[in-house]
Amino acid sequence: MSEPRNLVIVGEAPLATLALTIGVAERGAQRVRVVDLAPDRIAADPLDLLADQDREATDVFAAIGLAALNFARFDLWAKLKLKGFRCVCLVHPRAFVDPSAVLGDNVLVGPGAIVEPGAKVGRGTIVGSAAVIGTASEVGPWCWFASRVVVGSGARVGAHTVLGGGVHLADRTEFAGPGEIDVAGSYRGRFEPGTFIASGFPAPGARLVPAAPGR
Repeated sequence: MSEPRNLVIVGEAPLATLALTIGVAERGAQRVRVVDLAPDRIAADPLDLLADQDREATDVFAAIGLAALNFARFDLWAKLKLKGFRCVCLVHPRAFVDPSAVLGDNVLVGPGAIVEPGAKVGRGTIVGSAAVIGTASEVGPWCWFASRVVVGSGARVGAHTVLGGGVHLADRTEFAGPGEIDVAGSYRGRFEPGTFIASGFPAPGARLVPAAPGR
């Protein structure tokens, strides 16, 4: 039986702290370390702290939280990939992921979360504690689901979508993304790209639309 690979978590608390907890449970404390990196440092930081890491024996995880609709986490993931590292997904020991579900790389599934049969979770998505990703649902890359989010069976959620705590998407709901729902409650139907439903936007929700030609 081969020894566990090392894991380097690059990012900021609290997501990096949760990733560390999962990594230690999987591989042991001696094989996991955290490199602190804030979102505004991603572009300029050469990640020299990773220069001594053997890429053949080391996995990485981009642990940037909810910043700029998750584009910051995407940027860090791309930078790590370009350096030749393999980004892994992390599943908390108290979470359940059905064997038929598919998780992309750099996905994190938090404590008490459930990913049901046939569900697909795209690269870089964060599934918060006690969230449920329903049977045969499809979640795009670079999403952020807070605690107690429910994505119903057969639902479709597009890239760069943020769902706040207690948001429940009914079965077969479609949220094309990017966008955000941050008001707890049940939602159904189809939501266009650029939809924002949050306390800072006018009810029933704002939409971002392309600028008119010439502007």
